[in-house]
Amino acid sequence: MGRDVFWELCASIGKSLTIALVTAVIASHLGLLIGLVAGMKGGLSDRLLMFVSDTFIIIPGFLLLVVVITVLKSWITIPVLGAVISIVSWPWPARQVRSMILSLRERTFVYTARLSGMKMHRVIFYEIMPYIIGWHLVNFTNTILFSIGTESGLAIFGLSILGDNTLGVMLFWALNYFALYRGVWWWISAPIVTLVIIFISFYLASIGLSEYLHRVTR
Repeated sequence: MGRDVFWELCASIGKSLTIALVTAVIASHLGLLIGLVAGMKGGLSDRLLMFVSDTFIIIPGFLLLVVVITVLKSWITIPVLGAVISIVSWPWPARQVRSMILSLRERTFVYTARLSGMKMHRVIFYEIMPYIIGWHLVNFTNTILFSIGTESGLAIFGLSILGDNTLGVMLFWALNYFALYRGVWWWISAPIVTLVIIFISFYLASIGLSEYLHRVTR
């Protein structure tokens, strides 16, 4: 259609990263909050929150997204798409945070803080969060990867914002116009190579961040 593939790619990278950041901000922090509350409160709150979390875990995430996006098709925008993907992105982080909290709350320093009269929110922020924040940052990075991959998968099936620019939408139109059969390999290779570079970059960033935080906290 006369569009420049390079500038399409530049715009698509920005939109895909925007979707990923919205997903990561919502899902990682929601999972952290739910895991903290479930682990520290225990009892009925823990059982109720874990019931909701387990319900989302056993439901096939991709199929749930297909249903939600199909229903909300006319209202989907770039930020809304990121928020929708976060629906299936928070349960596992919530469970992992809860597991860590159940271990940390039995440590001697937590008992000492609580017996000294420190309020619960101060125990969480000053005694427990230093052990959780490193994992949380790594999870944030991994959620970005998950969101980009999920949006690309949805777009290939025509369930993304096809009138806007994302890496997944570039793949959709390249496949829709038979780029491989017509020999215009740069249509489809540009988003694929970019996705591979982004995945490798964030994966290496996640590993580096994890190793650095491990050395710092030793």
